[in-house]
Amino acid sequence: MPASPELFADLIDDAAVFPPGNAPLEVALRRHQDHRRAGHAPAIGPLLVPASASQELIELLEGDSVTEPLGFGVIGRPGTDPALVADAVDRLHRSDRVRLVGAELGWLPDWRDLGLSVPLALEVARDVRSGQGEQLADIAAGGSVPVLAKFRTGATATWPWPDETELAGFLARATWAGVRFKLTGGLHHAVRDDHPDPQHGLLNVLAASHALADGATLDHAERLLQIRDAGALAAVVGGWDRSAVELARRHLASYGCCEVTDPLADLADLGLLPDTYRKDLR
Repeated sequence: MPASPELFADLIDDAAVFPPGNAPLEVALRRHQDHRRAGHAPAIGPLLVPASASQELIELLEGDSVTEPLGFGVIGRPGTDPALVADAVDRLHRSDRVRLVGAELGWLPDWRDLGLSVPLALEVARDVRSGQGEQLADIAAGGSVPVLAKFRTGATATWPWPDETELAGFLARATWAGVRFKLTGGLHHAVRDDHPDPQHGLLNVLAASHALADGATLDHAERLLQIRDAGALAAVVGGWDRSAVELARRHLASYGCCEVTDPLADLADLGLLPDTYRKDLR
């Protein structure tokens, strides 16, 4: 049976311009507008744009016929000069065509001193040995704006794929610290598998997030991330009531995906999407 629509609300941020999609910004903007008009629009978050592309975005929007401001997030990957992110935030704030919903950058000890005026997502280190626990505690202490932790679930040239043990560790530490988080990279499918490279599954992550928020152990969360039986996971998630959905999304805010219809198509095939979401997916 279809899962509760609240489970998917604003779940998938549109990362079309980032690898491996690498869509030109003009193409990504047009596709994002299509998503905003589609039946699955309630599941789609903002279009994520590199800080370096903020001026290009403004110029594209000024020549566009869409009158309602679209939601955008500014991204500075770890190592990006924070001043570049701050400049992009300031520039986009001045545009009446932009609804700026947040900024993302790597965690820095002095992130509170940057003066950023939008909600933040700070990408944390991989594990406790590299400072993840301390960074999560720092994020839990809060700031002048809402702040999330961010963790990369897909591989890059400098970030090997985090296995179930490593991902479960982050999910557990964030939950125990009371920190909301977003994920990015690799979550293109509903269920854990090799496609041909290893990828975590969205349903696995939702199940692990639900379990940890409900008091489950780290080992149990790791086992949930290992499940490859799509039917079994779909049956569990499809049977969640409102309180279970709230637990699953209590700490999981959203995740970035470069082709937002990939996971939605998988969810539709499993019968989990409401009918209104399905009509524009194929």
